[in-house]
Amino acid sequence: MYAGQIEEQMKDVYVTDHKRKAQKLLTFTEEEDEQFFKYHQSLNSYKEKVRIASKPALKFEKGSLQQRIFDPLAGATRNAQGTLVYEMVDRDFSH
Repeated sequence: MYAGQIEEQMKDVYVTDHKRKAQKLLTFTEEEDEQFFKYHQSLNSYKEKVRIASKPALKFEKGSLQQRIFDPLAGATRNAQGTLVYEMVDRDFSH
């Protein structure tokens, strides 16, 4: 009886084989292939630079007590080597 309940509950569950299909490209010559490859490399390089340069969204208002307590490095970015970069100002040293 228990097996029958499981079968009833699982009647709408299907197992499929999700495999990503290979991306098909329409290029006719090796020169076009090379241009397309260079374009994608350039695009990925640009996206990486933009991702590194963009500032993350802040959880708390910058300069608020909550931000200083819970997220003191808010607004810090990472450089190309992965180092956390944070600019200190005089008011950070007020006390």
